[in-house]
Amino acid sequence: MVETVIKNARVIDGKGNVIENGFVKFAGQEIVEVSDKPFRSESATRVEEIDGTGKTVMPGLIDCHIHLAMMPVMESFATIAGDNECTTAIKASAHCGEFLKFGITTIRNMGTKYDADIHLRNMINTGVLKGPRIRASGLVIGITGGHGHGIALESDSVDEALKSARTQIKKGADIIKLMATGGVLTPGSVVGAQQLSLEQMRVVAEEAQKTGRITAAHCIGYEGTKAAILAGVNSVEHGYMVDEPLLELMAERNTYLCPTIIASRAIALNRDASPVAEGLRQKIAPIADGHLVALRKAVKSGIKIAAGTDCGTPWNPISRMADELKYYIEAGMSNMQALLSATRIGAELLKLNDVLGTLEKGKYADLILIDGNPLQDIETLKQVERTYKNGELLYQR
Repeated sequence: MVETVIKNARVIDGKGNVIENGFVKFAGQEIVEVSDKPFRSESATRVEEIDGTGKTVMPGLIDCHIHLAMMPVMESFATIAGDNECTTAIKASAHCGEFLKFGITTIRNMGTKYDADIHLRNMINTGVLKGPRIRASGLVIGITGGHGHGIALESDSVDEALKSARTQIKKGADIIKLMATGGVLTPGSVVGAQQLSLEQMRVVAEEAQKTGRITAAHCIGYEGTKAAILAGVNSVEHGYMVDEPLLELMAERNTYLCPTIIASRAIALNRDASPVAEGLRQKIAPIADGHLVALRKAVKSGIKIAAGTDCGTPWNPISRMADELKYYIEAGMSNMQALLSATRIGAELLKLNDVLGTLEKGKYADLILIDGNPLQDIETLKQVERTYKNGELLYQR
């Protein structure tokens, strides 16, 4: 058996620990050992040694909110509306390799036409294609004409919502995503207005729980966010309006927050002069600063925050995980806490923490080697030298 050893590297183990001069050994799909001392193999037929001097090895990053096949252009929703099945599949497949360049080994896809993410996940799992580990939602659940209706099963009653949930479960979705409120990118959608009812979301959350799935809710407005939490969703996405009472409710119910702060900042700060860009800025202006305030409150509250970028939204490409985490740090997290949000906590939300999220013996060898120290400068996450998934080198700079 071939063993790989990364030696003399700073090891961030995903549990909050750091070994300044550490060693990580993995063979096959699994991590064999993590230590502050060199080790010798007695069984390997070949040992590959990688010198990590001045570098950092840590768990592969987990982006808990992405959109495969959606391009980071101004009219991203309008663009995907015209995509056929072939175009959607090609775009989604092309995106997969890009994540690996930025150290992202696991993604939670939060809505793609034709359930392309489910099919792509299956192809990666069977070895037909190379790519990150995908937790897939397929189509989302929303109201007729509601936010994201172009990638949704439109559901206007409790029974229809239940049917939609069961439909996605039958297709093999890992996640059921609910559109609790209106959003910025859908023409005619009132930003923040509640869309799905508490009863609709509750029956979906209950059905998902019965079958081992997790649920997530797009939440911008206050009432819709509160209803989603009371319904029992596993995570609130975006959370523009969360305040102390909602955060207390989230803590009581063990509800995670996936902030995707970079998505709102990308729109609010972009200075494209076109009418479409100006329209997006005006639409997000009343809530963009509130998103920053809400993030600071969430960090202070200590609730579980799982990193997600919402990449694929306007001016928000796959490369922006470090920028997302930078906002978490500005909101009060330490660099270590920000890194944990993109590793261990993300794995916990996805119910993959028994095999991912930390560097421990027996877990999958999903790890990255970075040139620099992200505990001093989070921007070094953009300097990924190697990305391994299941012990296989899938990207090398």
